[in-house]
Amino acid sequence: MVTATKPWVWQGTTQDGHRLILTRSGLVTISSRLKQSGLQSLVQQNLNGNLGKAILRAVAQIVNHARRSGLRSHPQLGTLRVFTAKGRSRTYQILTRPHGAQSAVILKIQSQPRQVFPQSELNELGLESLEEIEQMAKGKSKKQMTPEQIGQIKAAIEASLRAREHTRNPRTSTKNDHETALSRKRREQWSRAQRIFQTQGFGAALADMRR
Repeated sequence: MVTATKPWVWQGTTQDGHRLILTRSGLVTISSRLKQSGLQSLVQQNLNGNLGKAILRAVAQIVNHARRSGLRSHPQLGTLRVFTAKGRSRTYQILTRPHGAQSAVILKIQSQPRQVFPQSELNELGLESLEEIEQMAKGKSKKQMTPEQIGQIKAAIEASLRAREHTRNPRTSTKNDHETALSRKRREQWSRAQRIFQTQGFGAALADMRR
């Protein structure tokens, strides 16, 4: 008696109710491009002795936070459905092949770093770029930086620091130890970011956070 092999290795549901299926070939594609796709760090966070299971857990995290965001044309594969998930430090795009009205097969996952201060928020403040903020902070711009703008910029720095701590801080033995370590490191990094922001400008603070 021959037992049929499942054509998929994992499936999950997005936030807006789409079922995404990961096949063996899709898993091979994702596994072979962890560094190029920006998934390496997320997989490492889920690593517990088995790389394959860590990759599946990383895919599950992305899919669980994803929503359908559009369509993309491919010369060989035709029209692909695109799903997007926003992580703490990266934005992930899942490229899929339609498999029914509410299902799709995962072909690949790619990502890019999230902006510390999104362009949409800059526009809401009447600003055009991060460079303009830095010039205002140094008093070299015709525009004046309001206390509200400074507060929002500092909040963005703090959010970025918190995201970086989450991805880089080593696991500790207990939840309380972990929270204590995060709190101490957050205070140290936030104090440093504030000093750099006040003396060297926003651009320098950004550069320090991205090291």
